[in-house]
Amino acid sequence: MPWRARTIVQHHCALRASRPQLKRDPLGSTRDDKPRSTPTRVLATDILPRFPVVLLDMNGTFLFRGDRFGPNQDYASTYRALGGSRLATDVVQTIIQTCFDTLEVIYNDPTRSDSFPQVVDTLRALPAARGVPPADLALLERVIAQHELGRVPDDYAVSLQKLARSHVLGVIANLLSRKDPWLQEFYRAGVLDLFAVTVFPRMVPASSHRGSSSTKQSVRWGSRAPM
Repeated sequence: MPWRARTIVQHHCALRASRPQLKRDPLGSTRDDKPRSTPTRVLATDILPRFPVVLLDMNGTFLFRGDRFGPNQDYASTYRALGGSRLATDVVQTIIQTCFDTLEVIYNDPTRSDSFPQVVDTLRALPAARGVPPADLALLERVIAQHELGRVPDDYAVSLQKLARSHVLGVIANLLSRKDPWLQEFYRAGVLDLFAVTVFPRMVPASSHRGSSSTKQSVRWGSRAPM
């Protein structure tokens, strides 16, 4: 979702991951199941004073070790940790990986940028998930969210708090899952109230985009209301 504004700079929180996010992969995952490298600091004090507003990306900017998808991931353990017991391990593994692969294809299709499906709807449509009870579909949706979710390191939270004293902050990021776990992580890290606005454009159901300007919605800075 492109942004064009004279008062906005897309800046990586004065911090940057030592391993770049792979933009062609929808979730920034390397698909090799290796943990992300430890973030390293990059100073940008020469740039920030020129801009009153800083618009931040999320993955690889101040949120790390998310997007844990791939054939070697243990989705079944996450499913059971969330209280699931009905589905066999191989069933969980197949459904989650197939769902992710399906969403990845859609994500990389520019013609689908305004018609991205909800995770639960994608799960329901999978042949491998045929006959899965609604309660377990809901758990599988949470499994995907747990593997997509990263964590805000303490030092990055401190840097965001410092930056918020001198700049209006916003965050925009595409998610596969519902935004609630990310807002909870922001709250845990003590950064949720630092953002004037949080925008998750892919969160809008596909059916809501038709005849709608939701993906081009203007943002009024200072509202501090997540979208």
